[in-house]
Amino acid sequence: MATFETPAQADVPVIAVDADLAVPTPVRRQPVVKPPLNAQQLLETRVSVIREGDNVMLRLPSDVIRVVTVQKEGIISIGKFGSFNTSELIGKHYDVTYEVVVPPGAGGSNSEVPSRSGTPVNDATAMEVDSEEASAAEQPAVVEHLHGKRGAKKIKGKGKEKEPVIDETDATNELIDDNPDLVTSTQSALLSSEEIADLRNQGFTAEDIIQMQIERHDRFGLKTEFSKDKWKKRKEKRYTQAVTPLAPTVNNMIDYHLARSSANILNIRRDSISQLLNLASIRPGGRYLVVEDTSGLVLAAILERMGGQGRIMVLSENESPPAWPILESMNFGKDIVEKCVGVLNWAQAEEDYVPVEMVQPEREETKQKELAKQRKRDAVLAELNGLRDELHQGNWDGLISASVFSPGSIIERLCPYLAGSASIVLYSPYQHVLAQTLKTMKEKPEFLAPNLTESWMRKYQVFPGRTHPEMQTSGTGGYLLHVTWV
Repeated sequence: MATFETPAQADVPVIAVDADLAVPTPVRRQPVVKPPLNAQQLLETRVSVIREGDNVMLRLPSDVIRVVTVQKEGIISIGKFGSFNTSELIGKHYDVTYEVVVPPGAGGSNSEVPSRSGTPVNDATAMEVDSEEASAAEQPAVVEHLHGKRGAKKIKGKGKEKEPVIDETDATNELIDDNPDLVTSTQSALLSSEEIADLRNQGFTAEDIIQMQIERHDRFGLKTEFSKDKWKKRKEKRYTQAVTPLAPTVNNMIDYHLARSSANILNIRRDSISQLLNLASIRPGGRYLVVEDTSGLVLAAILERMGGQGRIMVLSENESPPAWPILESMNFGKDIVEKCVGVLNWAQAEEDYVPVEMVQPEREETKQKELAKQRKRDAVLAELNGLRDELHQGNWDGLISASVFSPGSIIERLCPYLAGSASIVLYSPYQHVLAQTLKTMKEKPEFLAPNLTESWMRKYQVFPGRTHPEMQTSGTGGYLLHVTWV
């Protein structure tokens, strides 16, 4: 049997020719089934490039973080620093700083003015404005690549990384006179706000303006290297019209919500949630019971670690699926969430629970709308029964709780559905709550090696030749109780 194929076209019929009968027989090739994305591929597609419809956290020049939804139509205002179209973020990379560029003679930075198209700044070339781009009056304001990826700062036009000026030195600012008259004269020599706005309209960059300020600052040379670096950073923050889209990772979500409202995530820190995931042995393909009141943070962290492969059963007190704002901000695909996450409230999780059945009227007298509603109710009831059967069949790999409910009642209700050697991890911002549960566990043989821990994390400032912790830090990141069910 001789077979002739067209390898470039998978759906084209293949002709199989019998050598004896010479009768062609059409054979259709089977469609190629794409394998599911693994954990690494899922992570890369979600946190690498901004897509339309994504929820993006933007760090503004004032260090304020704003959450926006990227659409083809819409404008993002960054206050006195300007504005730009949300469509300009589509296709851009996360964790890269971009500058809103105003073309020469386009007016103030607060108005929605046209701008030249963005040109990436690399190590070898500086930004250049050609005449075509500068005259494109119909072009919307755009975001332009300002810094290198992952925050590697570059100096435009010099083609090299900015060298740190913080070295060991015995220099001080003692040569700078604090005479008010001298300070006033120095301030009057610097560029005014009107002059800076005029320079921006002429197309000067933030680096150009800072250099002009340095040249006008007659006492800048008397500053120490530390003071010079601090002064430059302050001016860069003031003059640079830059935004940074932050990747939708668990760590960024934790930092954002801890700064705004830590109670929404029960004061959990990034070190605590990393230990929670490790103690619970979260892995792709696992099956876990979850009880959480952290606005979807713990659920999103588990789903991210699983890579979209496995099953999560969430127990909630709400009659309808709860709102998980953090899970929605993580930009997981809707199909992944529906495939991996199931939700039951505590009443539906009872084995003797009987759903309330609606009285069905006679079919002959039922209107078309009533029939559609009945079919919808039947589908919801079938889904509910499927989730209940899935829970009651047991053999779950772990139980994770980060909730305001009593840990003892959660364990009593859900432990019978766990598999042998399953991990139980309970989080609480209060130590005494878990201490009572720990005492109860030690009295029962089915709980193996219960352990109550508190993680500790502190940020350090690392400079050449010296290292010291930051002066302010969080008091606690909560407590974790880990035990193995046997």
